[in-house]
Amino acid sequence: MAFCKKFDYVSLQPSRIGKGNDLKAWIVKILRMRLSSFNAQQYGDFYKLTPKTAIMHIDQMLKLNLIKDALLPSEDNKPVYEVVDPRILHMIGRGVLDID
Repeated sequence: MAFCKKFDYVSLQPSRIGKGNDLKAWIVKILRMRLSSFNAQQYGDFYKLTPKTAIMHIDQMLKLNLIKDALLPSEDNKPVYEVVDPRILHMIGRGVLDID
């Protein structure tokens, strides 16, 4: 667990990190939801965001390669997004809400 929390995520994808983008903040957002897969409505409802803002956040997480589109949509035909990184999935499974 200590390895997952202290891992240097930024060094994996420095070219994807732009000015003002805090990769760790995006990871914490995913951890706090405690879901390994979610749709835009679930994300927006959890963080009390408008649908447009929720889509913008999800697009940013897609660009950072933290999540990916699932192969199958949800029952109501909305796209589902899955967490990519196995370290993040491990922390979600263990109930971790923050990284150091």
